[in-house]
Amino acid sequence: MLDRETIEQALIAAGNAPVVVALSGGGDSLALLHLLCERLGAAKLHAIVVDHGLRSGAAEDARRALCFANAAGVIGEIATLAWPHGPKRAQQAAREARYRALCERARSIGARVMGLGHAGDDQAETLLMRAAAGSGWRGLAAMMPIAPAPVWPEGCGMLVVRPLLSVRREALRSYLRSTRVDWLEDPANANPTFERVRTRARLAAPSNSTPLPPAGQLHPRPPGFCGVSFMSRTSRRARCICKHYCADPTAAATDSKASALSRPGSPSTISATIAGPL
Repeated sequence: MLDRETIEQALIAAGNAPVVVALSGGGDSLALLHLLCERLGAAKLHAIVVDHGLRSGAAEDARRALCFANAAGVIGEIATLAWPHGPKRAQQAAREARYRALCERARSIGARVMGLGHAGDDQAETLLMRAAAGSGWRGLAAMMPIAPAPVWPEGCGMLVVRPLLSVRREALRSYLRSTRVDWLEDPANANPTFERVRTRARLAAPSNSTPLPPAGQLHPRPPGFCGVSFMSRTSRRARCICKHYCADPTAAATDSKASALSRPGSPSTISATIAGPL
């Protein structure tokens, strides 16, 4: 399941230092932990669990997640976020605080590489949200398999790796069930207040339902359409274009596929231009 090229590059970047696994205790990150144990050995890994402290039961879930890591033979720790009194934090603020805590703890043990359990479903959701927000072809590349940590200065010199971007979420849970491993379910994943949860529901809707993005941005889905597979293919093609033209941004303006990707409001942006095989 792990992407071979991503893992090979991660090992080169990690050197003799441990590889950090950002572990929430959910199915995706726990599957990543076990798959990396099989591939690299538990001694190479260090799990970091972030307790966001934003809901009752968060601390207990963090302790359970750390127990999952220990049961797999992986040492780890819990990073607890501290919030000032006031309104609850938005998902974006929590995300940034989580990355800062992860990078600080990783740096403290000499690690330079951090594995994230983002799966193909997460990639499809990210692409759809960016398309709905009007992203161009760089945004439609969605999450990269290997990228610099998205915070500064805590993330300076740190890489995040996502070796599961081509794997569906249900396949990861099937793997865990086959190995008799339990996981946690985050109640936030069912809260429609969050855009990602609403996007996930739209991707999972039957093919005869409302078109995926807001009206006018994409053609309606044909029968048998798989939203996650389609969006994953779209992001792969956008990443290819991004990689090809990153050294010469002006060249993208003369390429028909790259130009179409820069017009997210056009119906051809995703459905007609980048739906072809890679």
